[in-house]
Amino acid sequence: MPYWKRAVYLTPRWKNETRPEVIRRDKSICYFCGKLILNRLDVHHLIELTEENYQDEKIAFGLDNLCLLYTSDA
Repeated sequence: MPYWKRAVYLTPRWKNETRPEVIRRDKSICYFCGKLILNRLDVHHLIELTEENYQDEKIAFGLDNLCLLYTSDA
């Protein structure tokens, strides 16, 4: 994992605050298809997290830029 992703995803803020809040808010429902997610809960950035913007608080941790995304295990 690149350093700029670690700087977001491995922080206590992401693990203990931001990610759980998105899961609670979205009630395990995929933002895009409306499907109930029963397995892996992936929190997705609507504006993609990149090396150029990972330090932007609104992009990295802003709840308006985050949603749950259904991903098939198949």
